[in-house]
Amino acid sequence: MRYCNVGEKAVVEYKKIDGGKVFFQSKGIIEVSAGRRGTYRFYGMSDDFYIQNTGKFDEFTATGINPGYVGGFGFGNRGFAPAMDGKLIRGPYYYFISDFGFEEIAGTINCQIEITSNGKTFTDTIMCPNGAYNVSCGNECPEGFCKCIIPEYPGYCCLDCSATATQIREITNDLRAKNGR
Repeated sequence: MRYCNVGEKAVVEYKKIDGGKVFFQSKGIIEVSAGRRGTYRFYGMSDDFYIQNTGKFDEFTATGINPGYVGGFGFGNRGFAPAMDGKLIRGPYYYFISDFGFEEIAGTINCQIEITSNGKTFTDTIMCPNGAYNVSCGNECPEGFCKCIIPEYPGYCCLDCSATATQIREITNDLRAKNGR
């Protein structure tokens, strides 16, 4: 998924397998994907101008995160192009028209996060499923977090809104119990 605007500070916070938090910071548009990295076999009946065996069974393997298909290509926009994390693997002229699918050939036990920024890709092993990552742009907090002003750098912190609300409810209930209400 794509985040932030050109020239804007981008921060990705994610959890490692041991539960520790990691912060990745960059400037500008970033793309983040997370999932189990694996090698997948894509297969199906092709109707691709560039495939010599047009109209016949075709297959290939690819490695990445979140395999699938993107529809709307060739063959009256009824073809499905193989994709990894929503990005076409072989371009819009390579697609299947029927009996298509994919299967995992080899996978990793752990999940991975892949962050692409300024033409460079960073990967790391993360907590499954999907790494529990958050992205913030500029001087804002990630979605689901509340911004609190503090005197230390950078002048604010981000608190998980639902966790904070739960803590406030618990404190309120404790006070009511102690006051007999």
